[in-house]
Amino acid sequence: MNENLIAILVRGAKEDIQNLNECLESLNSKLKNTLKNADLVLFHEADFSHLKPLIRIPKADYFPTIFYVQLDLSVPEEYPEEIVTKIEEFYPHPTNQSHVGFSIGYRSMCRFFSGAIFAEPIVQRYKYLMRLDTDSLFIGGSEKSLFQWMEEEEIVYSYIQSAIQWDHPDVTRHFKRSTIKIFAKMKFRFLLKSLIQPKDRMFYTNFEIMKVSFFTSKNWQRYFQEIDRLGGFYLHRWGDAIVRYVGINVLTPKKNRKPIPAGFIYKHGGTFESGARLSKRSYILKNLNR
Repeated sequence: MNENLIAILVRGAKEDIQNLNECLESLNSKLKNTLKNADLVLFHEADFSHLKPLIRIPKADYFPTIFYVQLDLSVPEEYPEEIVTKIEEFYPHPTNQSHVGFSIGYRSMCRFFSGAIFAEPIVQRYKYLMRLDTDSLFIGGSEKSLFQWMEEEEIVYSYIQSAIQWDHPDVTRHFKRSTIKIFAKMKFRFLLKSLIQPKDRMFYTNFEIMKVSFFTSKNWQRYFQEIDRLGGFYLHRWGDAIVRYVGINVLTPKKNRKPIPAGFIYKHGGTFESGARLSKRSYILKNLNR
């Protein structure tokens, strides 16, 4: 077994498979050394078997072994009735009125990547986890192995700095106030750090690298479980991006969280260079959201 894992959640749609095939080929062509000590897990819902033959696995002896793990993306059974009865089938999109809204499955995905993924037995077997989306693309790479770099630099969390953005206030309702209350019950220094976190700030979590032992630790799991208990993933469409930003900046020393090193060009919506300081797009989005 390798030490590192790349995780992608795949919907049961042909369009997702087409995107996934492009994603895998971009990994193969641009992140060769990163792949050499990694496995790949594709999380999926039920009724996925007919789509497996459509997945094109690059032909390279270093390409990761692929595992398939089925997920249940419905509302958790342990949620109390007073939360479940308030959950809408679709949460309204904040800027696109013609959009049907965010489904239960989408909101479950946000919950999954925020913390539930680290309860998966397959994830707990590895040292580092890279999360991608099916439509993640690498259009520029480097000889550097990102997993080796994480190890050498003793990094807990790495992200694309040029893609740091602000989420829309309609999908962050009550989030900052809730996190302050959570950290107030943990440690005083966590409370102080939570007070100064910018509202609605978020990492671009469709490309992130994480040290598994930190995210399975008492501190992160308590933070996640307290958030989960409030039902905000379903009631307000809290995203894993804002959960990650606040949690990482409060719970980890600055030396243990670093941006992806220069030399990588990543495309997901926008195009982001890992060596760039901050994208203008993030400022535009902030102004549009206010």
